[in-house]
Amino acid sequence: MLSGMGVAGRIVMGTVIRLESEQLSDMEKYLENTNEKSILITPELSVKDVIRLGNYPIVGFVTEKGGFNSHLAILARKMELTAVIGVPGCMDFIESGDTVLLDGIKGNLVVNPRSSTIEHYMKIKQKLENDQSRINSYAEMETMTLDGYKLALMGNVDDVEDVERVVQSGGEGVGLFRTENLFARRENLPTEDEQFEIYLQAAKTMGGKTIVVRTLDAGGDHRIHYLDQEKEENPFLGCRGIRFSLKRPDIFKTQCRAILRASAYGRFRIILPMLCSLAEFRRAKNVISLIKEELDTLKIPYDRDIQLGVMVETPAAAWMADMFAREADFISIGTNDLTQYTVAADRGNKQIAYLYSNYHPAVLRSIRYTIQCCKKEGITVSICGEAASDSKLLPLFLLFGVDELSVSPSLILKTRQQINQLNREKLRGILEALDNLGSIEETESCIDAFLALS
Repeated sequence: MLSGMGVAGRIVMGTVIRLESEQLSDMEKYLENTNEKSILITPELSVKDVIRLGNYPIVGFVTEKGGFNSHLAILARKMELTAVIGVPGCMDFIESGDTVLLDGIKGNLVVNPRSSTIEHYMKIKQKLENDQSRINSYAEMETMTLDGYKLALMGNVDDVEDVERVVQSGGEGVGLFRTENLFARRENLPTEDEQFEIYLQAAKTMGGKTIVVRTLDAGGDHRIHYLDQEKEENPFLGCRGIRFSLKRPDIFKTQCRAILRASAYGRFRIILPMLCSLAEFRRAKNVISLIKEELDTLKIPYDRDIQLGVMVETPAAAWMADMFAREADFISIGTNDLTQYTVAADRGNKQIAYLYSNYHPAVLRSIRYTIQCCKKEGITVSICGEAASDSKLLPLFLLFGVDELSVSPSLILKTRQQINQLNREKLRGILEALDNLGSIEETESCIDAFLALS
């Protein structure tokens, strides 16, 4: 048995297709004649590679590199691919044609399992399916704790196809529409009309429910080849998010214009990524104001009350949350990057995975302070990172006073079930205890103790 990090709560079994890194660029050659359920074993996968896997009967994959909160893992969960990542040496032990059983819950993989092992895992799989049937009953329910605290539970999406999944899962809106795929899947920039049609389709699918569109976050691990982005020594600390948008106002203006036009047909909000200063927010807001004037001149309709929000993803934004909350219409906390930048640890680097944790006291203090600032100014605050579906952190976020949570569509019902079974009044003691905790381990143990007693 080999072990890594499981990134999807499923168990699958299939036949191995083993590809070296240099073979991935010609993936189609090796996968086009695959007729049975297969499991890919490879040293490392890019986000683009995982998207391409969606064209083939691949039920799961295993990589030597990667971390639980990497974009690779997030995409695997969204595509409902069972994955075990960060398994050093797996290429040395597994060959094409082997049968592999993947446990995406605990991160185990068994090569050529015995019948008794298969039987054991099939019982676990059956229990998971039974649990899912019970969870499905929450599709038509409100998201509300036992003591009456209501919030909106929304879905994160990467493209218009995902929007339908949010609806099917009982989501109360799209809390984060990441738009990088609208650009990355093409060979050239999408036109304003092409983007407008995509947002219009999303609006029709959501039927009047909120859609929060994040403007293009090019850079970091979202490199788009035709944009001629300069190679950077450290792209995660480079020209990404709002920095790129302000450097390329032609791209930014086209996208915002398309969103504004679509807002005449649905309930949209615009959110800006990777802000570190009010100057960036004000520059972006001015650009959008000029676009509105152009639309007015041309008598093109749009939602004049469309809200403009800030993504809190950096320590700078978190500790300026009081100032952002006075100028922005809403704030959304992106815990994936906020954690990465707060603890200075690459979320995809397994060597320092012990540092990257949403339970770090500094991360939780940043989240709590941001929410307090939003409450003081009376604006909506949401959490849209992977932490939003963490069952241990949910009580804290509710006690902090978050208004909205946005999670992967596949996790909406499970998250609603967990929230609806919580009683905030029985957990209030956690808040005082948090003030005296100085480590990840202390925080997690504290939460476990309170949950066990509640």
